[in-house]
Amino acid sequence: AVVSTQSTGYVVGAIMSGLITLLGTVMLVLDAMRASRKLFTAMLLRIMKATPRFFDITPLGRIVSRFSNDIISIDTTLLENINSAYSLFCRVLCVLVMQIVASPYFAIAI
Repeated sequence: AVVSTQSTGYVVGAIMSGLITLLGTVMLVLDAMRASRKLFTAMLLRIMKATPRFFDITPLGRIVSRFSNDIISIDTTLLENINSAYSLFCRVLCVLVMQIVASPYFAIAI
């Protein structure tokens, strides 16, 4: 069976798309974990430097609740924002590549 060049291009494109999606997802998860860890460390250092009076006035449940709410916020909101940024970057990159493939003279302008 003879495989046409066009169908080979589609297969290569699909594989590349899958690999790029996988890479983007891995980068997204790693960046979100790094941001969450950074926030948690900063919050913990801040709370450890608090005066004993702060712990007398503030109930432990409120401190734990604040920690969990902030981490949840980072894990959801920041993850969505990073995902949107990666998605936008990939779209712009794909448009540029398609434009260069369609019109090689466009590469000169870049």
